[in-house]
Amino acid sequence: MSFSSSARNIALGGNNLYAECRKKDGHTYEHTHFDLNKHITNNDGHLQWINDGGNFASSSRNVCLHGAVLHAECKNKQGNFVASTLNLDEKISNKDGHLEYHCC
Repeated sequence: MSFSSSARNIALGGNNLYAECRKKDGHTYEHTHFDLNKHITNNDGHLQWINDGGNFASSSRNVCLHGAVLHAECKNKQGNFVASTLNLDEKISNKDGHLEYHCC
């Protein structure tokens, strides 16, 4: 399940995604965060999922969040910054009130 459909107060702070995620009981929400740098990389100007050790933030600027979509300008091999987006719902889910990465 995509995290955004069961979360509220979704925000970006530095490299971290913050949200209040609904627990299995359907009524309780848990404050949680997820380090996006661990699973997102900059591949020649494009945000891309990676299983471990992404560090996209070191070569990106103007990073922001619109709903569940991460936006950034990422440096490519030529040294230019390119606009890129990544839908966080593709790989991040809510597991009983906690944000979790799913590699497959």
